[in-house]
Amino acid sequence: MDFDGHVMASDEAVTSKRLKLRRSCESCRGSKGRCIPSPDDSHRCLRCVKEGKPCVFLEAKPRPKRAKNSRVRVAEMEEKLEGLLALVAANAANQSGVNEAPAPAPASATQPPPVSHGLSTMSMPDTIITDFTYDTPSSSSHQSEQSIPQQHPVFVYPIFDNLQDAISKGFISLSQAEDALRVYRSKQKAFPFVVLPPNISLDSLRRQRPFLFLAVICCATEHNYKLQQHIELELRENLSRRILVNGEKSLDLLQGILVYLTWYHFYFHPDREQIYQLSQMAVSMTVDLGMDKPIRQAQTGFVASDVLPFLSHSRPSPGEIEAMRAYLGCYFLTSSICQGLRKPSNMKHTQRVKTCTQTIADAAVAESDHLIPYLIRIRQVSEEVNQAFNYDSNAHLPQLDSVRTEILGRAFEQQLDHIEASFPPEVWDNIQIKLSFYNLRIYVNEVGFHATAPPEPDLLSSLSAPLWYHSIARNDCLMRCLKATKTYLDQFLALPDSVISSMVTFDLLQLVYAVLILGSFSSGFDAPTIDQEQVRQLANMDYYLNAVSARFARLVSIQDPAANSYKHHMNTLFQTSKQWYIQMVTDPTPSGSPRFIFKDIIGTITGRCADFSTVCEMSEAASEDQWTEMLSEWAASSLDPSLIATDSTLIQFQA
Repeated sequence: MDFDGHVMASDEAVTSKRLKLRRSCESCRGSKGRCIPSPDDSHRCLRCVKEGKPCVFLEAKPRPKRAKNSRVRVAEMEEKLEGLLALVAANAANQSGVNEAPAPAPASATQPPPVSHGLSTMSMPDTIITDFTYDTPSSSSHQSEQSIPQQHPVFVYPIFDNLQDAISKGFISLSQAEDALRVYRSKQKAFPFVVLPPNISLDSLRRQRPFLFLAVICCATEHNYKLQQHIELELRENLSRRILVNGEKSLDLLQGILVYLTWYHFYFHPDREQIYQLSQMAVSMTVDLGMDKPIRQAQTGFVASDVLPFLSHSRPSPGEIEAMRAYLGCYFLTSSICQGLRKPSNMKHTQRVKTCTQTIADAAVAESDHLIPYLIRIRQVSEEVNQAFNYDSNAHLPQLDSVRTEILGRAFEQQLDHIEASFPPEVWDNIQIKLSFYNLRIYVNEVGFHATAPPEPDLLSSLSAPLWYHSIARNDCLMRCLKATKTYLDQFLALPDSVISSMVTFDLLQLVYAVLILGSFSSGFDAPTIDQEQVRQLANMDYYLNAVSARFARLVSIQDPAANSYKHHMNTLFQTSKQWYIQMVTDPTPSGSPRFIFKDIIGTITGRCADFSTVCEMSEAASEDQWTEMLSEWAASSLDPSLIATDSTLIQFQA
């Protein structure tokens, strides 16, 4: 026998299995002495040779595993108890407003067994999400109470970890969350200001950016509308708790709000629409975090934290680039939303915006970073147009000076021509930039509509100093606006279905705006020196309404019935607009032809052609006839020109 703990094989019997023995013989173990091998006898130790005792080595037995520390066991039990208490509280909250609770459904025979509590949090099994059940809206007259979806969530197998997010609560399984993450990665190029790093895992995103994770899976589950509704409600509650209750301010919250607003058309509901408020909340958060401040020299001994990664004096790190992206995204999104709402924006193009844009373009960390300077440039020109012509003013625009307005119009047209010539060809391959540019041409020439007839006493004085209302430059401006509108719509209709399906909220805003401008040409406008009938024929409103509606109808026909229904709402919106337009042309009212009011997108199209509150009360199996009848009756009453406000008060945009 040797002393390395193994049995020596003899010549007579060779065993294939070698046993592991103790390093000390039994005699040395009993005397607590050191077992030293004998140089004269390799099978015995010095003590046994000296005392003439047999040298016996027993088989070494594995040490028993140490029991878990009491603190670890207590922590695990507390974690499980918190999860159970959360389930009980959620069920109690859902049942508190119900007088008679429905009888519980019998357990399915195919239901998988519950998760074993002995599993650690590192080996979290996938959960299986089941159908969510919703309360049937009551006949109460309080519409605001009916607008909020009351749901009875079915918590199948929650995961007991310390995150307490949608996965932990059992709303969505790990596999569904992984799929949603892949979907978002495929669509994040539509908003290159919030980019997920390619190497970030689902677990890291949950822990480092919990609210951004919630916004990502919310916008990426459009294929399952019920699940998306449930996660969106969780997102809104999470946002209100963290901001209003806890007073948090972080890059995570800012990025989540931007993602939520970018795909806001998935969640639109008129009774709880907050797109403008949320955009201004994002602006105020950038100020509170100091993002609007230029990069300055850090103080001695100061280390920039993850919360304020932009307070660095060295070469920008990936974290600082991420913060700059979010800051520019806030400017881009707020500017786009405020243009559609005709509301003032509290975030302007400043030197800080210019510096961040140049820094991101030079760093080029993400693949889509090269698009950001061109998107920001288009928004900058749009802001300058609004400042020059005061589009977002809630009052009537004053009488415009013909010479000044003509000079400004030509200057902006020259800027657009320069942009068209200076942007590289690969940038024009981006559909979002191309459509935004054509939409900007419409916006520049919209000033042709902003003219009112002067009072009678001023007619003679206007001959010496012609106002914008009578000028030839205004007629040219209107014709350029009509041409730009038709160019935009032609470009839209040429897009493949997949591109239209991937459009975000501000893209759809631009589409509705272009249709409203075309409707303004078709339904009559105040320009005494222009042939109204000829302009109506050039606008060809009937063709474009048919074509746009047909595109959305085709998208509805090929999508999953369980998917988000915003495409159906868009289709119905344009179909109803067409019916109203035909009625307006064939039988104008005695009080004058009603008009498409592009300055009031909500009141004219979204809010007046689609009563989404009534839609929510309709069953999922509602037929197309019910939709058409409901919307036609509603549009017939609400598009009455006598009901249109005469004070030009702008209503908040809701799409």
